[in-house]
Amino acid sequence: MPKSPLEVFFDKMFEAVEDAAEELVRDASKQAKENMRRMSRQLDQTTKGNQPGNRPGTLPRGQKRAQRPAKPVGRSERPSPVKASLYDVLEVSPKASPETISAAFRSLSTRFHPDTGKVKSESRYKEITAAWTVLKDPERRKKYDREIGI
Repeated sequence: MPKSPLEVFFDKMFEAVEDAAEELVRDASKQAKENMRRMSRQLDQTTKGNQPGNRPGTLPRGQKRAQRPAKPVGRSERPSPVKASLYDVLEVSPKASPETISAAFRSLSTRFHPDTGKVKSESRYKEITAAWTVLKDPERRKKYDREIGI
């Protein structure tokens, strides 16, 4: 029985899809091989100085180490760490209700308590307690919100 025009159409479409998939696989394989070659060349370039006879971290003979710029006087090189807000410490939104803040405190304090918590972290527990101490009092919370610009 001869194939209907629709079956012929679908057979041609299926063959075209198979050809396209094979071409994609060939292209991806070619690209992967090229990436491997490039990465290998980069690795070779970075390890040239570590040839036999050279100590690790030393430069080959004849090369000089670049001079480092002078350190600034009176400044630390690392920026000061950004302090998390008290809301971040309690993992609540700044718009959270007092009940939500208390529930978050109870949950986190039981989790991080140094004596009974699953994760025993005294420093984290102190942060949680300090945050709750400020945020539980409506007046102190308003003052804190003004300080951070909420």
